Amino acid sequence: MSQEVAKNMISNKSGCIINISSAWGMVGASLEVIYSVSKAGMDGLTKALSKELRSIKYKSKLNCSRNNRYKYE
Repeated sequence: MSQEVAKNMISNKSGCIINISSAWGMVGASLEVIYSVSKAGMDGLTKALSKELRSIKYKSKLNCSRNNRYKYE
């Protein structure tokens, strides 16, 4: 989906993508391996796509929202 939105962003020379992630993508969760990996992948996709679109000098915003309700130690 991000690829299709990015095509529109390139043709419009601006745009915004907000991906939804989780803190589990950064710290991992026991018994939640698949979920943690998918959220880590979303974080990586957001960072890489942001760099790619920024390198071609378009006004673009890519963010990854994380709703954290847990305390980590």
